[in-house]
Amino acid sequence: MARRLLQSREPTRKLILDVAERICAHDGFESLSVRAVSEQAGVNVAAISYHFGSKKNLVNEVFRR
Repeated sequence: MARRLLQSREPTRKLILDVAERICAHDGFESLSVRAVSEQAGVNVAAISYHFGSKKNLVNEVFRR
């Protein structure tokens, strides 16, 4: 059950990372905002907070990936 729950969240998390990476690559990290990511990914801001906790954590994940 827990594994299925984790797998169902993974596509959203990956989508958010993909969009954040694209924004950073195209416009630089200065242009990265939670609002811009949520709009381009088609998710609400709470989803980003849920998956990453903060913008700083999101940026760290983009670099880590």
